[in-house]
Amino acid sequence: MPREDDPPQLDSIHHPTTETAAGTKGVAVTEFTIPAVVPADPDANITDLLVERVKETPNRALFAVPDGSGWRDITAAQFHEQVIALAKGLVAAGIEPGDKVGFIARTTYDWTLVDFALFFAGAVMVPIYETSSSSQIAWNLTDSGAVACIVESEDHAARLEEVRGDLPLIRSVWAMHAGDLDRMVSEGTGVEDDEIERRRNLANGDDIATLIYTSGSTGRPKGCVLTHSNFVELSRNCFVALNDVLTTPGASTLLFITTAHVFARFIS
Repeated sequence: MPREDDPPQLDSIHHPTTETAAGTKGVAVTEFTIPAVVPADPDANITDLLVERVKETPNRALFAVPDGSGWRDITAAQFHEQVIALAKGLVAAGIEPGDKVGFIARTTYDWTLVDFALFFAGAVMVPIYETSSSSQIAWNLTDSGAVACIVESEDHAARLEEVRGDLPLIRSVWAMHAGDLDRMVSEGTGVEDDEIERRRNLANGDDIATLIYTSGSTGRPKGCVLTHSNFVELSRNCFVALNDVLTTPGASTLLFITTAHVFARFIS
């Protein structure tokens, strides 16, 4: 009999072998599966993760950002408020549900803020590595069908400008270094809370949350479609598995890998 503290029992184990064209046996593949700790919710989307966190622990610090010679905490409620404000700005700027928006930036607090604001506005982010060349930027934006792009720095803006003429679908470019996001927030004050609530509830688990592109080391970068369920189920199950790490008072996670890829984004 397994003890209560034993790991979950394997649900199934398979030992398939592959056959080559000549009929000889290939490499054996062993597959292990275990049941999910948290049952899947097909109606949930990524915005629910933040809404639930705000309801449960509104005053809990979610982020710490540099402030002078120290750090300043941003609570769940404060982050949610900033997300809603930026989402309203995106709506006022013409972003529609399902629109794909490119984003070129370093790993910072603002990266996650923009990410969630796009989700709340009903949009789909297309993250682009901050080191991508102009041609790679053009390919990712064209292949994804993005209609707008947010850039962090003058360098990012210059690289995008080099290929702007090849991007007829891009109707708007917003530069963080030029204060465009702050202006966007100011211009979004007339958008009603109900409109953001409506938009954030449009997506279900099977809908596209983001398109993440490969680095292109073996050819054209390839877009990987990730749904809301991909992130929701991963986050909820990993929260249980990492409970001691995530709920210990004062615990923190330092991120320095790119949030343009999936692991750091899941942690965020």
